[in-house]
Amino acid sequence: MADFLVMTVDKGTADAGYKKGDIVEVFPDGRLQPQPADVPFVLIRVPGMAVNTALHGTWQLYLDYTVVASNALGKRIKVSSKIARSSDNLGGITKAKIQTFLDNHGATVFSFAPNEVVFDIANADIQPLKDALREKLDGKFVRRRLYRVPNAAVNAALANGGIMTYTQAQALTYLTRKTD
Repeated sequence: MADFLVMTVDKGTADAGYKKGDIVEVFPDGRLQPQPADVPFVLIRVPGMAVNTALHGTWQLYLDYTVVASNALGKRIKVSSKIARSSDNLGGITKAKIQTFLDNHGATVFSFAPNEVVFDIANADIQPLKDALREKLDGKFVRRRLYRVPNAAVNAALANGGIMTYTQAQALTYLTRKTD
């Protein structure tokens, strides 16, 4: 069984927050208990759905970036992932692949740390790098979970003490792809 932790309210900004119905996390069966009324989450349980299946369908790697420094010649950029995998990669992408990709696009790696890479890139190379990333990733990397459940499912869980159980077929009809 997979337990989906789902937001019951909008929280944060449109660019860096969650909306009602957003899937925040997926856990193995029974790991979570119904949340107290003052906690902004409900549980959606799906018996028979493996957590790996649920994760594959709902999670896309969260990559975020920050411009650490900037001058007339270029920028120092830090890219990080919220998904901890190991100290030798960025959310599952190996250090060697990152190094090769950045080298091929005119960037110079400044440092690697667990789940982050910092690199320098000339201003002229930034747009080609963005274009290459967009083409290579093709929507695979987004800021947060890719799917949500409708408000009706959230409201039903709230009315049922913070938890609802659905079959796999029902869950698959409820999951909708976010457009943002």
